[in-house]
Formats: sequence, structure tokens, C-alpha cells
Amino acid sequence: GLRAVGIEGEHVDVGQAQVEVARLDRPGGDAARSVVGGAADLEVELPVDPQRIVAINWPRTGVMLASLGGQPVGVSGGSPDTWREQMAATLGETEVDLDAIEYLGATPPNYEAIAAADPDLIFSIPGDDEMNDRLMQIAPTVVIDTDAWPEASEGERLVADIIGRTEEFDRSLRAYEDRIEEIRTSLGDQLEDLTYTYMDHYVGEENYIYSVAGLGDWFPGPVVFRDLGIEPEAAMLDAVGEEYFLQVSLERLPDVGADLIFVGTETGESGIGEQTATILGTTAAGAADQVFEVDQVAWGYTSLNRLSTVLDDIERLLLGRELADVVE
Repeated sequence: GLRAVGIEGEHVDVGQAQVEVARLDRPGGDAARSVVGGAADLEVELPVDPQRIVAINWPRTGVMLASLGGQPVGVSGGSPDTWREQMAATLGETEVDLDAIEYLGATPPNYEAIAAADPDLIFSIPGDDEMNDRLMQIAPTVVIDTDAWPEASEGERLVADIIGRTEEFDRSLRAYEDRIEEIRTSLGDQLEDLTYTYMDHYVGEENYIYSVAGLGDWFPGPVVFRDLGIEPEAAMLDAVGEEYFLQVSLERLPDVGADLIFVGTETGESGIGEQTATILGTTAAGAADQVFEVDQVAWGYTSLNRLSTVLDDIERLLLGRELADVVE
């Protein structure tokens, strides 16, 4: 996948290698940038002004592209029935025409549909070399690291560079940093010693807690909490251990011992299930009215758009109230 990030002419450290983001002159005066991408770290020649961009896995690359003002012609990933509604909820106000975006399959995507969309550029994700090799046969494919933050910010910056939205990205990053400082100031001493747990909740009373170290950094909630100085609840992290996630049974829910519990629910569903809500209400956080429901799509996969959404929720849910340090 992509391991080179930066802007034209720069040398960028990539692991232990260093790669130049080049600009290639073509006969006749045209030019194209090139980056290292594809499953075999191939040099990918990019169009100067891409107009027909496909985003593989819309919660990751699609939201990055659209939140920067880029208009995809097609996206893949998620459910064919709910992706547009979820993407709209994630983006909020946007200049992107969501109705003009074609759905190109789940995972793996529909390669025939992608080819028919006639893209001049594809943004994809790491981890599936076979998929990315097939995409490279359709159009230049740049594999964007959307996992851990702040590393994911470099992937988003590259998207901005490619579509000519670098200034917008820089403004958004500065705005995020400024809002973090404002909220830290507003919450003041209340932030001291606070802990949190974030979990995803699904219909059927299924609850999942994720690692927030390493891979888990692609969740925007933990990134925001880290920047605010709020620590993850240690016991649940220990329970997750070296795994990526832990399914928390109803019997084990009372063990969630954080001061603040954030529950991500599915867009369009009926909220937190009755049994889960009742049990969480018996925890220390529940007794202090510090269990909060949020949208799991908006709180999934880190990008500046998602970080801003989480900050909106933090301001709405936490500012103006007395936060209790309820855990011994």
C-alpha cells in the first residue's frame, strides 16, 4: 500500500526508507505527479487534475475525500441500503452531491462497476494487496493509510495535495487544534483524573470495546480524549489485551468502570438496547448520568471531519455540566 506521503519535490521518511514525491513531465507540456503505491510499491502516475475519483471503503477514504470537498463518482463499502444515509450523517453540511455518487459494491468491491465508472484515480486502503493490484489495472490507485492518528493525518494531507485542497486541510487542522485548547480551558480542573470507555452497540444487545492503543487510534473518540487529556479506563483495556476488540457480554457490562461511558449506536436504529441501557445505568457512570449515546459511524475511522464531529458531541454533552470523578 501507499508508504509515501508528502508534496511534490519533498523527500519523505517511510519506515526506514526515503521516497521522493515527484512530478513527471510529459511530451506536449502535460505533467503528472507520481507517488509510490499499489500492492508492490509501484510508482503510480497521477492525473494533474483528477475529475473522476473512486473511493474504496467510503467510511475511510470516501469521508476523507468528501470532507475536503472532493466529489467522488463512486464509493464502495458498507451496506447498499444505508451507506448514503450514513455518509450524509457523517459529513453533515457538505458541498458534495451525495446523490451523484454511485455505489460500487461492498467488500471486496464490484470491479466491473468500478471499471464502468471510468475513474481517472482511485483512493484505496491498505491490507488487501490482491484488491489493490486489481484496482491498479483499472486506474491509478493510491493506497491511503487511514489507521492511526496522527499518522492518518498524513494520509489525509496527501489526499488534499492530490485534489488541490491543501490549504483547506491546513485550516481544518488548525481549527481542530484551537478547539481542543478551548474545550480544555472550558473544562479546566474537571479533566483531572477523568477516565472514559467507548463501546459500539448493535441490535441484539451486542457490545464491543476496542483497543485504543495502536490500531485503535483510528477511532476519533480516543484521539480527541487523548488530546483533551482524558485517559481510557485501564481495566477494560487490560481485558481487551493484545486483541483488536472484546465483545462484552451483558453479564460483564457492570465491570465497565469508567467515569464517562460513550456508546456508539447504529444510524437509524432505535438507540441503546433496553438491557444494555439498564445495566449501564447501574454503573458508577450511569449513577452520575455520565453514559452518553453517540453515532458509531461518525465516531468510527479517524479524519479531521470525524474529529470535528466528536468535538461537537463533546461540547454538546460535557460542557456546562459538572463532571463527576466517580471511579475510585
